[in-house]
Amino acid sequence: MPNQPLVLHIWPGTEDILSLDPPCVSALLFLQTYIPNQFSVSYCTDPDLSPSGQLPFLTTGTLTLSGLTSIINFVSKLDGAKARFESQLSEKEKAQITARIAHVEAELGDFVAHVYFSLHANWYQVTRKHLSTILPIPQKYFLPSRLRESYKPRLQAAELWNEYDEDEGFGKRDSQGSGVFRKGKKKAAKGKDGKLKNVFEREKVIEKAKLFLDGYVKLLGSKPFFYGDRPTALDIIFAGHIHLLKKSLPDPFFHTLLTESYPTLLSHHDQIYDSAFPTPLSFPPTTTQSQSFLSLFGWPRWSYLRSPTPTTSKKLVSKDDEKKFARARWIFFGASAFAFIGYFYVIGLPIAVAVLRKQGYIIEEEDGGEEEEGGEEEEDEGEENGEEGEQGVFEDDEEEEAEADVV
Repeated sequence: MPNQPLVLHIWPGTEDILSLDPPCVSALLFLQTYIPNQFSVSYCTDPDLSPSGQLPFLTTGTLTLSGLTSIINFVSKLDGAKARFESQLSEKEKAQITARIAHVEAELGDFVAHVYFSLHANWYQVTRKHLSTILPIPQKYFLPSRLRESYKPRLQAAELWNEYDEDEGFGKRDSQGSGVFRKGKKKAAKGKDGKLKNVFEREKVIEKAKLFLDGYVKLLGSKPFFYGDRPTALDIIFAGHIHLLKKSLPDPFFHTLLTESYPTLLSHHDQIYDSAFPTPLSFPPTTTQSQSFLSLFGWPRWSYLRSPTPTTSKKLVSKDDEKKFARARWIFFGASAFAFIGYFYVIGLPIAVAVLRKQGYIIEEEDGGEEEEGGEEEEDEGEENGEEGEQGVFEDDEEEEAEADVV
């Protein structure tokens, strides 16, 4: 164990969910399994505090490890780590575990995003409500919607974005500005076709989920864990995703699917969770992370926004979105500065002139001008008097000369 204390920074969760971010759940389960009660948890809503800009990250002294893979590699090599089972695996099994972890993070991560960000009932009643609670002002008013929009390209590419719910306009106000949700306007236009489309899309998601989960049911078989009698990183990461999908939500279709068709996967999750947290007192000590100033200008970046195997189109969309947001931000700052200058010129400048005139500064300048004019008149009079004086002197000289001639 390092001399400095270990602190795991993760997104906050709810009463029955460790965190809304699967990698954060996986990191917490991994540390509690490998080094129980030898670390603390810091709930953080500002990913800018992480070197990579994403949660989770682990700190110990001056060392900071960002990302689930880096955390797993670091913790598994600590002297106090007791789960050393992977060292007994063959090279082939280690390679399979690495590949399956990437598969789980990509495919099962898409299902988590679909359940919490695409399905309107879960989004409006659970996800957005929770984000509005944990985020500070003013981020709580605009970042949840922006975060949901950031998932849309990824889920559309995976055919997991619920277009029907989006078209219904849940959560939007009608054109007259009333607070009534307009559920019925587009529903009436689509009618049965829209309902059939929703059912068809739901069946496609279920079939895709079954195709994925069946492979891991077969891999698990009758064993307690995927590769023997002790959990590996694959078991913990898989359980971290199931931890979010097993929750009974307002739209509980995935919870129902797991309960009715995959009880062995639920037992696998429960075994790992109960081993990590046998009692409520087993949870490590927690703190709350403060916000940085940069968080006012960014948005929450969730770890499973990044697919382990991203496509070129997804990268391009992400970069375009970032450029678009940066451009809009600078336009906003420029418009604000222009509006301030214009307001001062139109409103502030006349007020300033009136105040100066009232205080007498402008009047004193006018009086000074009059005094200057008076001074010029006095100078003119002085010049005239001087000329008259010179003429008088010349006349006196002429008279004296005349008297001298007479004499």
